[in-house]
Amino acid sequence: MHSATIYNEFKARFNKMITIFICVFSPNIEIVDKKYTKSIKMLLNELSRYNMNDLAAKASFNKIFPNYEEAIITSIKNGLISQKEELVFDALNATIVFIQQKNENIYEIISLISQIIKLRSKANITSILNTLIIIIKYHSHYINDNVINDINIGLTFLLNETELDNEDDIETIHKKLECRIGCIKLLLVLKKYFIEKNIKIPNYMYEWKNRCLNINGFSEIRNTWINNE
Repeated sequence: MHSATIYNEFKARFNKMITIFICVFSPNIEIVDKKYTKSIKMLLNELSRYNMNDLAAKASFNKIFPNYEEAIITSIKNGLISQKEELVFDALNATIVFIQQKNENIYEIISLISQIIKLRSKANITSILNTLIIIIKYHSHYINDNVINDINIGLTFLLNETELDNEDDIETIHKKLECRIGCIKLLLVLKKYFIEKNIKIPNYMYEWKNRCLNINGFSEIRNTWINNE
């Protein structure tokens, strides 16, 4: 069998396994029989040997192999700032695993995620936006004032930066719309968080609402706001 075919087959199988690692093994890691430790370690080593995106897989077994934790955290940080979307996605999956495990290092990872929004340091931050939505919605106890301030600053700038321009090409229009929709969903989740915590709604949120509900704008943008408010 051709080496490329073997790699693609292995990758396809792993992509299915990653969901099992995150959803089944990670939440129940305490009941995994120690006799399987060697086999799990061999599997993780195989993933590395085939240059697979294995961060989320390694994070899932972090409690079995705690000596790897520092290296995993470093790799997550590097993955988050990578320009390769598959590395970012893997790092974000690993972040969610660490949140589920209540890992004490999760605060610094979430801080980095919020800084990416603040600085808009990636060409495509939609996956970052979506992860913050999950964190605020289901794990808001990890959110602090610095994270909130970073998000507020980022969303303030993104209001104008995701506006469509007459000179935008098709690809740019698609990316801006995708990012704008992600921003709306994050903003509305954050707004609900503010209301629950009795925090004053920032002025930029009202400006977002006015522009998104503009009758002359894209219906997809208006509907996203209406359906998520």
